[in-house]
Amino acid sequence: MALLRITCTRILYTSPATSIRRRGVEAKVIAGEMAPQPDPHLRSMLIRAHGWARDLKAGVQLMEIARRESVPGAFIRTRAQLAFLSPKI
Repeated sequence: MALLRITCTRILYTSPATSIRRRGVEAKVIAGEMAPQPDPHLRSMLIRAHGWARDLKAGVQLMEIARRESVPGAFIRTRAQLAFLSPKI
Protein backbone atom coordinates (compact mmCIF):
# COMPACT_ATOMS: atom_id res chain seq x y z
CA MET A 1 0.00 0.00 0.00
CA ALA A 2 1.41 3.38 -1.01
CA LEU A 3 1.47 6.28 1.40
CA LEU A 4 1.28 9.93 0.38
CA ARG A 5 2.08 12.58 2.99
CA ILE A 6 2.19 16.30 2.16
CA THR A 7 3.74 18.93 4.41
CA CYS A 8 4.46 22.63 3.82
CA THR A 9 7.92 22.05 2.42
CA ARG A 10 7.88 18.63 0.77
CA ILE A 11 5.91 15.74 -0.63
CA LEU A 12 6.84 12.28 0.58
CA TYR A 13 5.66 9.25 -1.37
CA THR A 14 6.58 5.81 -0.13
CA SER A 15 5.77 2.54 -1.75
CA PRO A 16 7.18 -0.93 -1.13
CA ALA A 17 7.90 -1.36 -4.85
CA THR A 18 9.78 1.94 -5.30
CA SER A 19 13.49 2.50 -4.78
CA ILE A 20 15.93 5.27 -5.62
CA ARG A 21 19.35 4.47 -7.02
CA ARG A 22 22.08 7.09 -6.97
CA ARG A 23 24.42 7.49 -9.94
CA GLY A 24 26.88 10.31 -9.32
CA VAL A 25 24.79 13.46 -9.03
CA GLU A 26 21.74 11.89 -10.67
CA ALA A 27 19.03 9.92 -8.94
CA LYS A 28 17.06 7.28 -10.80
CA VAL A 29 13.64 6.28 -9.46
CA ILE A 30 12.88 2.61 -9.99
CA ALA A 31 9.17 1.81 -9.72
CA GLY A 32 7.84 -1.72 -9.66
CA GLU A 33 9.61 -4.96 -10.37
CA MET A 34 11.68 -4.28 -13.46
CA ALA A 35 13.65 -7.06 -15.10
CA PRO A 36 17.26 -6.02 -15.71
CA GLN A 37 18.23 -5.53 -19.34
CA PRO A 38 21.72 -6.51 -20.52
CA ASP A 39 24.01 -3.61 -21.34
CA PRO A 40 24.60 -3.80 -25.13
CA HIS A 41 28.05 -2.16 -24.91
CA LEU A 42 29.21 -4.57 -22.21
CA ARG A 43 27.80 -7.53 -24.12
CA SER A 44 29.65 -6.44 -27.27
CA MET A 45 32.90 -5.98 -25.33
CA LEU A 46 32.57 -9.44 -23.75
CA ILE A 47 32.11 -11.03 -27.17
CA ARG A 48 35.17 -9.19 -28.52
CA ALA A 49 37.24 -10.12 -25.44
CA HIS A 50 36.43 -13.81 -25.87
CA GLY A 51 37.56 -13.59 -29.50
CA TRP A 52 40.82 -11.88 -28.50
CA ALA A 53 41.49 -14.45 -25.78
CA ARG A 54 40.86 -17.25 -28.30
CA ASP A 55 43.32 -15.60 -30.74
CA LEU A 56 45.95 -15.14 -28.02
CA LYS A 57 45.63 -18.81 -27.02
CA ALA A 58 46.09 -19.75 -30.69
CA GLY A 59 49.38 -17.83 -30.78
CA VAL A 60 48.35 -14.64 -32.56
CA GLN A 61 50.49 -11.70 -31.39
CA LEU A 62 48.75 -9.02 -29.35
CA MET A 63 49.95 -6.23 -31.64
CA GLU A 64 48.56 -8.09 -34.66
CA ILE A 65 45.14 -8.24 -32.99
CA ALA A 66 45.43 -4.54 -32.11
CA ARG A 67 46.28 -3.61 -35.72
CA ARG A 68 43.36 -5.69 -37.02
CA GLU A 69 40.96 -3.97 -34.56
CA SER A 70 42.53 -0.49 -35.09
CA VAL A 71 43.07 0.04 -31.37
CA PRO A 72 46.20 0.39 -29.18
CA GLY A 73 47.75 -2.75 -27.72
CA ALA A 74 46.93 -1.53 -24.21
CA PHE A 75 43.23 -1.55 -25.11
CA ILE A 76 43.40 -5.24 -26.05
CA ARG A 77 45.57 -6.06 -23.03
CA THR A 78 43.15 -4.55 -20.53
CA ARG A 79 39.86 -5.56 -22.18
CA ALA A 80 40.86 -9.16 -22.98
CA GLN A 81 40.68 -9.81 -19.24
CA LEU A 82 36.87 -9.53 -19.51
CA ALA A 83 36.90 -12.97 -21.13
CA PHE A 84 37.80 -14.46 -17.75
CA LEU A 85 34.93 -12.99 -15.75
CA SER A 86 32.67 -15.42 -13.96
CA PRO A 87 29.39 -15.94 -15.83
CA LYS A 88 27.58 -15.74 -12.47
CA ILE A 89 27.98 -11.95 -12.18
